[in-house]
Amino acid sequence: MTKRSLIALAGALSMFAVTAAHAGDSGWYVGANLGTSDYSSLIDDSETGIPGGVPKNNSSTASGWSVLGGYQLYKWLGLEASYFDMGSASADIGNGIVTANYKLNGESIDAVLSSSTQGWGVFGKVGVTAAHVDEPISASGLSDDATDNSTILDLGVGVSYGMANGWGFRLGFTQYHNAGSTNSTTATGQGDVNFIYVGALYRF
Repeated sequence: MTKRSLIALAGALSMFAVTAAHAGDSGWYVGANLGTSDYSSLIDDSETGIPGGVPKNNSSTASGWSVLGGYQLYKWLGLEASYFDMGSASADIGNGIVTANYKLNGESIDAVLSSSTQGWGVFGKVGVTAAHVDEPISASGLSDDATDNSTILDLGVGVSYGMANGWGFRLGFTQYHNAGSTNSTTATGQGDVNFIYVGALYRF
């Protein structure tokens, strides 16, 4: 699925949201999340084949964020679109002989299942992500930049609290599954990037 396909899907979902506007507990909402991302799986895959005796100094965590907008179709189901940036992690291999940075950002469309939009609740989400992985590499004064654009699966779970005045909060976990590529022309490595976050929502 290409980014153009994602845009078409978003349009279709928006039309569906309008037809469901009569449902109870329905309405638009916006939000933002801030947390910590973990690139360990992606970095480990990109280092496959490097001898174990070669010293490595990896900084696999970074600060990530996302912004989102959604429509609550029913009390238990919402549709959500988001833009995210998982920050930059790094790997230093062979005492600085090779240095690589890892960056993931993109757009997601998710279905969000919730036990409640008021008071305490739990939620889960599943969707598709147009993911961009960028891996600038420097080695002995030379530099290169491996990149990959692909559509991947994202999954998430968390707890939420919603207030009567429209404000709500989330504590959640999202996994961007198999980000990157092992293709020889775009070899960024491939692995999961995990995001643990706190977020705020406002429901109109």
